[in-house]
Amino acid sequence: MKKVFTLIVALFIGVVVTNATDYTWNFSSWTATSGYTANYTAVQDLMIFNPSLATNMCAINTNSKTIGGVSYTNRCQLNGGGYSSTVGFGALPTQRFIAINVNGPSTISVAFITGSSSSIRTCYITDGTNTIASAADSNTGTLVTGNYTGGAGKIYIFSDLAINLYMISATNVDSANPIYAPSSISNQTVARGGALSNIVFATPCSDASVTGLPTGLSGSYLSGAFTISGTVDPTVTTGDYAYTVTSASYSATATGTISVDFGAGISTSQTNTLSIRSVPGAILISQPADVEILNVTGKEVMTATQSTSVSTVSLPKGLYIVRAQASNANAVQKVIVQ
Repeated sequence: MKKVFTLIVALFIGVVVTNATDYTWNFSSWTATSGYTANYTAVQDLMIFNPSLATNMCAINTNSKTIGGVSYTNRCQLNGGGYSSTVGFGALPTQRFIAINVNGPSTISVAFITGSSSSIRTCYITDGTNTIASAADSNTGTLVTGNYTGGAGKIYIFSDLAINLYMISATNVDSANPIYAPSSISNQTVARGGALSNIVFATPCSDASVTGLPTGLSGSYLSGAFTISGTVDPTVTTGDYAYTVTSASYSATATGTISVDFGAGISTSQTNTLSIRSVPGAILISQPADVEILNVTGKEVMTATQSTSVSTVSLPKGLYIVRAQASNANAVQKVIVQ
């Protein structure tokens, strides 16, 4: 009963879901419209971008065509190219384009025809950096298919000049968001004083900015990607930092969490019989050892002989490297002095 209901709903909205993440958008089932006039519209995880606010972007109307052995009754008219004639082609479109978020490798197909009976037009499928596939049509109807082999990101569909789309399909589709990164990337744990593994959001939103990051981290936009990077300040308060990436021009947001911990064992080398740990006001050694404490630049700031506890009251707060040499073991560890 559940499968029947899912099929009925899919046909009603014009999206066939072949499994949890594989989609076919058949425009024959879409409701007629003169165009999507907002700068961004999501229709069942298909993202329609219209930065120039054209009144006829993705107009849906009746037009019968058979492409690749499949008959269609409606078309989606891009009514223009994905880039300006003055700038020329680029893998990251700037106007009149469609995008799909994918959570890794994906196969994408587009059934289309030129928008002019007397002019050859080209459809492009890109990842914002490279062209995955392209095909030219001379008013016969063309099915273009490309295989994306990268990680999570955005797939872009656009043309050189006006073309008509009849169907788009893609595998491994994720939910629509102009600013996209899966939770496995956007949520991370990092130690105080540790470097963050870059968090990269695929987005055409060049005005993207971020708030809520721990000190030491920042975000920047470049060529279809907003990247959060940096090294967490060793003196920040531990805990969860919920951050938000925002684009005002597309009224879009994306969120994530960076959890900062004490970093016990950030970089530890020890034997089974000698260990180092930091407590408020002191560094503790598990057995008597000669101790050398270095700051982050490698400068020696304190030493002790055959000690099991070294006072850190006189040291500024921050990250230090502790070396300990006992009679039968040695250890090196980064510690935070608070």
